Amino acid sequence: MSSPSKYTLSITQEAEDDFIDILVYTAQQWGADKQQEYDASLCHALEVVKSNPLLGYRHSLLPEDHRCFNARKHVLVYQITNSHIYVLRILHQRMNLSDHV
Repeated sequence: MSSPSKYTLSITQEAEDDFIDILVYTAQQWGADKQQEYDASLCHALEVVKSNPLLGYRHSLLPEDHRCFNARKHVLVYQITNSHIYVLRILHQRMNLSDHV
């Protein structure tokens, strides 16, 4: 049995909007099966970040307390504060992160 995460995770409204936009775009471009696959992939990435937030990397264009974690073609941008993780954005890897965070 695995132990529960010592971190709690919250998703900001902007990140929630990003998530929805990604799924809508994926469904429109590649269909429902790919949308479900991408949904599962992003949810898994959120669980990985919650379980071990230090796996994320620092990005030189973002504040020092921000971390990034790659999920397919997207990047989860988050901040760790004590035992809480705030997912700030979920952005496409081609986007300039500093323009959107």
